[in-house]
Amino acid sequence: AILATGEDAIKRAGELLPDLILMDINLAGQLDGTQAAEQIHKQYDIPVVYLTAFSDEKTLERAKGAAPFGYMLKPFEEKKLYATVEIALYKHQSDREKERLEAQLSQSRKMEAIGRLTAGMAYHFTNILQGIQGNIDLAMLNASDGLRPFLDAADYDTQRAAQALKQLLAFYQRENLPHASVAVRSVVSDVADTCRDVFARNQRRMVELKVESSDDPVAVLGDSNQLRQSLSNLCINARDALESLPTDDPRAARIVLASHVVELQTLPASAHAHATPGSYVQLSVSDNGIGMDDEAKEHLFEPFYSNVDIEHGKGLSLAATYSIVSEHQGWIECDSTPGEGTTISIFLPVQTDQEPTSVRALSSPEIDRKSTRLNSSHQIIS
Repeated sequence: AILATGEDAIKRAGELLPDLILMDINLAGQLDGTQAAEQIHKQYDIPVVYLTAFSDEKTLERAKGAAPFGYMLKPFEEKKLYATVEIALYKHQSDREKERLEAQLSQSRKMEAIGRLTAGMAYHFTNILQGIQGNIDLAMLNASDGLRPFLDAADYDTQRAAQALKQLLAFYQRENLPHASVAVRSVVSDVADTCRDVFARNQRRMVELKVESSDDPVAVLGDSNQLRQSLSNLCINARDALESLPTDDPRAARIVLASHVVELQTLPASAHAHATPGSYVQLSVSDNGIGMDDEAKEHLFEPFYSNVDIEHGKGLSLAATYSIVSEHQGWIECDSTPGEGTTISIFLPVQTDQEPTSVRALSSPEIDRKSTRLNSSHQIIS
């Protein structure tokens, strides 16, 4: 596409999402090339290469402000243009990969810091509880019948606190269990049966659990108990979201547990640091509950985080799920809209010694732009 104004360039860039844009600095309209390039890069993260006849110092300074990926003077040779475009595409891909790795490292460090703090607090309060428990045991030896029920209640609450602290320590000191071949269909079936039994006891709101599972005998390498725990945690979290709906909400509470094999030629920014393109099992749990805003999604896998109050925190279940999936060389993605519902998907690499019989292709404009070769699949606006 060849456009004359900066306004048209911004609009067309949003429609086509090309791999790269060739732009003159002097354009018709209210926005010049530098202003248009700056907005395009900010809104769509599309690299821009300038093609211009101006090389004075003032023009160069204006061009620098938009952080272009190249600057060529007219007239230019076709070979030089080709080389400039190739370098710009490569630099853009490298920058995106660097940002992805930096985000993963930041998340890893944050979870590690939270884990250390959690473990330290657990050790500290365990020592306090041991003193409380010891005094309760001593008091029970000579307690009167009237006092014993109160001591029993205190003993029960102390045991509950000790169990919670044990979970905190287990979250930080997770064992590296040996991995084996795990049949995905079996895991999904077991989780669905267990959750249906649990949901059936809920008298407040009936929740329908639907399963959409691939018939392929696909397997992943991992620990079956941990994978069941991860899926169960997501289902319970979805159930909690549905229970948060107002009692007069007319919608039928529904959870969909799905599993499919997908082929990823390129990886999203959320992918595991050691992930490689190939076949993955996508395990997703969807609900039509309250949904989440961007702030809640950002902190979703932090222990005990709540955007309401501490009483309604999510505990360790989703934090444990994040940890388990990471240990299985996988990653988690969350898609949620406030008031409409949430879908949380786990991606795990398919076991390498098995070939899936059917594969769904995943693609998106953002992923397609990551290729670095200049060929017929690239779109360039000039």
